[in-house]
Amino acid sequence: MAGRHEAETGPQGAFNLNNSGLSNDLLYLDDEDFLDEYPMTARQRFLHRLERNGKRIWKKFMELPLWKQITIVAFCSTVSTLGLVAVTFHHKILQHIIKFSNELYALWYMPLVFFLLIFVVSFPPMVGFSLLCTSVGLVYGVSLQGWVIISLGTVLGSIASFVVFKTVLHSYAERLVRLNDKFDALASILRDNNSYWIIALIKLCPVPYSLTNGAMAGIYGISVRNFSIAQVLTTPKSVMYLFIGSRIKNIGESESSFTVFFDIISIFMAVSILVGTASLLYYKTSRRYQELQRRNEYLLPLTANI
Repeated sequence: MAGRHEAETGPQGAFNLNNSGLSNDLLYLDDEDFLDEYPMTARQRFLHRLERNGKRIWKKFMELPLWKQITIVAFCSTVSTLGLVAVTFHHKILQHIIKFSNELYALWYMPLVFFLLIFVVSFPPMVGFSLLCTSVGLVYGVSLQGWVIISLGTVLGSIASFVVFKTVLHSYAERLVRLNDKFDALASILRDNNSYWIIALIKLCPVPYSLTNGAMAGIYGISVRNFSIAQVLTTPKSVMYLFIGSRIKNIGESESSFTVFFDIISIFMAVSILVGTASLLYYKTSRRYQELQRRNEYLLPLTANI
């Protein structure tokens, strides 16, 4: 007990955050903000924080190079314009989408095309995985055929990407691990435990699909066998994309306002469950990694004295 107390306190008895079980982020407080917010109501505190964060974002934006500022403004303008067009002409857009999806359904070779597209986007830095899977749901609905298309494309594409980046492009795979803090944290977890269950959980985390395939190939100890099993374990997730796509099609086909409202709520709930579950898994795995790191930091001085 005395040793534990000494590990958490400095030479003057001050509390040492580095060795304690508490996170520095949780204990850090800005004295000025704390004093400003203390007499405020909940609404005033919310508005104060909103204004403060807005100023911080604006300050960071103004510190960026000119070309980055132009890129961000152009991107936001494009998204806003597309959003306005979608809101104004949503009925016509949905009608064209449904007509096109019915034409695709009639083509016998479309399952192969969707399979190949999903296979290709498994290789970094390709994007569009979620859009393709939702499109499969739009064309084939929640069906065995749609699930097989997504599952085969995902499993075979991910395994092929993993093998290529593990053998031919291994140096690039190692750079992908250091590309993002999330990848770095997840890589640290996999170095301690690279079982297929852990890999499957991490594959469900909110990180880019194709980049995950390449980054995992750069982590020492992950076998093709474990990666393949983990990828198969995550195939039930495909049903969520099929459901979202089928609801979008149903919105365009339905004449009932209640049905449209119900479908919109269903899509919102499905996306919330998908994102919420993935974020929770990432949060849990990251917390577990931090706990292991703190435990190792605490045990290291003790083992050195033995």
